[in-house]
Amino acid sequence: MKKKEILTKLIRKYTLVLREIKNVRIYRKIYQILSDNNCHVGICCAAEYNFSTWLYSKVWVNKEKDEQGMYWYKCPFQADTKKEIIECLEYRINKMKEILKTCK
Repeated sequence: MKKKEILTKLIRKYTLVLREIKNVRIYRKIYQILSDNNCHVGICCAAEYNFSTWLYSKVWVNKEKDEQGMYWYKCPFQADTKKEIIECLEYRINKMKEILKTCK
């Protein structure tokens, strides 16, 4: 799958998850939504389990990882509040949109 195609699909997936989470009040339900949609860790996991696409070794993905070299920004499952989870998802969506603009 081409970079542009996978980014488009991931943005769509994360946006749908974000919308759903914003309407949920029960914290456990939020984690269930993240997990059910494979958006609880990073975009590599989301791409692998949702679209059977391997992103772990892609330069454009690794370039954006945190100091530990694991994720883009804080990982949703590591967040302590709904607000933090939303920030994590929004960060990923915005970063993917930014990268998508550079695709041909």
